[in-house]
Amino acid sequence: MSKLVFFCVGTGGHVFPVKNIVLELIEKGISSERIIVFTDARGKRYLNDINVKIFTYDFFYSSSGILSYFGKIKKVLISVHFVYKILRPLKIRFIFTSGAYIAPIASLISIILRIKMYSQEQNIEAGFGNKFASYFSKKVFTSFPDTNNLQNKKIEFVGPVINKKIETTMKIAGNSDIRIGVQGGSQGSKELIDFAIKLSRDKYLNKIHIICITGTTKDVYEDNESISFVEFYNDMSKYYSVIDLQISRAGGGALEASYLNIPQILVPYKHGTSNSHQTLNARYLEKIGLAKVLESYEEILSFINQFSKGNLDKNNNININNGLHRIVKELINVEH
Repeated sequence: MSKLVFFCVGTGGHVFPVKNIVLELIEKGISSERIIVFTDARGKRYLNDINVKIFTYDFFYSSSGILSYFGKIKKVLISVHFVYKILRPLKIRFIFTSGAYIAPIASLISIILRIKMYSQEQNIEAGFGNKFASYFSKKVFTSFPDTNNLQNKKIEFVGPVINKKIETTMKIAGNSDIRIGVQGGSQGSKELIDFAIKLSRDKYLNKIHIICITGTTKDVYEDNESISFVEFYNDMSKYYSVIDLQISRAGGGALEASYLNIPQILVPYKHGTSNSHQTLNARYLEKIGLAKVLESYEEILSFINQFSKGNLDKNNNININNGLHRIVKELINVEH
């Protein structure tokens, strides 16, 4: 029985696309016994509720591109050897990676074992992992059009990989309050949480309620009549079904709200390796009328005031396709 092998690590932005694809493959009749997922400790916590074989390993992480991989070649080879020992005796149909620091490992395994590989990029600018993987992938599925920093001949724009429960989200009729969702990605964001708390206390805002996803922060927050805190939603459709406006970082996950035509305030992450791609993601969504890029509390407060008074235009009726179906169809066709 041939195996379908997936590589995903780190944040929810890299793990959830793989999880959504795996769940859809199983729904389409692929036996869960055929599916293998390689991840790390951070990624594993998002996968605990799916019944497939999961290998968790502390894969080598590079924060400075290809030079770091060469500088730590022993650690890279140890990671490759760990995966190779598991996969070598098996018949593998394909390898799939959602990028990040495990993508070069997946690429090397695909070369050594001569296995067809696919990859998926969530952002408008690919990081080093997927740039490297794009040279060895049969196809690179992208969430944004005109994604750069990839091997161009391999790109297929399909749209974001959205869970089917989110795809069918229906707005729940609520009270007269405007409900504002705040999320900073799976790792949370103290900056956005602080914005949320400040908004909940602002005397200039009336009839709003804030639902703030905190992520895995060590801080403890208490609900009150103006704000509710949730660490994590297993089913994000429950969150999207009750919010009227979202304040968010600008990772690939921002496309979920755009898919549902929920207005967004995007505050791109300003530091680290995600700085450039979040800014580019945000500016693209702003350009097509699906978000507003703001950075200061004063700008956000002004926007919400205008929104609450109905003085802002509604989102453009721009359809964002769910790439889940195109990807799953392609992977199933590999079977034949």
